[in-house]
Amino acid sequence: MSIESMSIAALLAQANAAAETSDDMNEAVKGGSGARLLPEGYAFGRLVEYVELGKHPQEFAGVAKGPALEVQLAFALWGQGYQNDDGTPYIMRPFRFAVSRNEKARAFKLFKALNWKNTAKTFAQLLSQAYLVKIVNQAKSKTDATIVSRIDFAGFLPPIDPVTKAPYNIPDADPNLYKLFLWDYPSKTAWDSMYVEGKFDDGNSKNFNQEYILSATDFAGSALDLLLSASGLALPTAAVAPPVAPAAPSVPVAPVAPAIAPTAPEVAPTAPLAPVAPVAPVAAVAPIAPQLPVLPVSPVLPSVMPAGLPTTYPSDNLPF
Repeated sequence: MSIESMSIAALLAQANAAAETSDDMNEAVKGGSGARLLPEGYAFGRLVEYVELGKHPQEFAGVAKGPALEVQLAFALWGQGYQNDDGTPYIMRPFRFAVSRNEKARAFKLFKALNWKNTAKTFAQLLSQAYLVKIVNQAKSKTDATIVSRIDFAGFLPPIDPVTKAPYNIPDADPNLYKLFLWDYPSKTAWDSMYVEGKFDDGNSKNFNQEYILSATDFAGSALDLLLSASGLALPTAAVAPPVAPAAPSVPVAPVAPAIAPTAPEVAPTAPLAPVAPVAPVAAVAPIAPQLPVLPVSPVLPSVMPAGLPTTYPSDNLPF
């Protein structure tokens, strides 16, 4: 939440209040575009952003998993080769990741490293904390050899000199750099603070957080959905498509009703077959007419045939 009128203390107070009803990340459970290349090594850093993005489908080892809450962190970096030319910190955002307390999960291990003071229960409560942030350079992906700089999640260290045991003098970040967005406790100010206008050189929108949030599987009916609806706020233009896309499958569902309707006519035509079957046997009785000279028998046939037909032929032709 980037708010000029609020202090870091106020933000942390909000984080602490939310932590009262949140899972304790200390307890295990079984179970970008526009970036620049940085020197490998350690930089001074502070956690300046914690944004909850809602639930999104997960995948592990190529296997689809159920949706989970994802979050985005951001660190302000200082030091030679890391900070901007004007001395302001360079803001670096690592990969979004799903929150999990599984003892083997990346999120759980990361929280343990960041919560080295053992004073926090959630990531949000670590806002403004200082760290030694390890930067590594590696291929962008298995199919893209472009070298990019990334934060090594396993490399975080307390901001303490290993020799003197004295804390490093890590600068404070500008209050306007801080952002806090809590999925269950959204505010208009926090939402507005995430908006970024424009696009990157590759054409992707810079307003990635808001747009990604609107595509969350649990956005509909969420506290944020109700807030935006009540506020009459216009959704980001580029973000209108993602929410609509999931709804598209529901459009074909409507024709499903007509698809079932034709089934009824298929049964209806079968019904006339029942009357037709009895008629055929009646016509076939006509050849028996030559036997009429046997007068004693003729009266007997009418009395037997009508009784036999309704119990035999119609039952064979019923559509059941």
